Amino acid sequence: EVDVHGVFTDVWGKERLGMTVTGSIRRSDFGVGEWGHVALSAGGFMVPDTVTVTMEIEATFEEPDAAAAS
Repeated sequence: EVDVHGVFTDVWGKERLGMTVTGSIRRSDFGVGEWGHVALSAGGFMVPDTVTVTMEIEATFEEPDAAAAS
């Protein structure tokens, strides 16, 4: 899931794009499902197979320098 927060101008006059990216991965897809599963007395596991990953991103775009490109 991608949630775009919008574009704003920072204190240096550059435009920034802010977004949040959220997704889930299964540890077993990467071969780590065989270890780390410690059963808890209340139920469930200490390290579940599905892990949620959230990234907060700010990105800027810079035009290539015309002199450096030639």
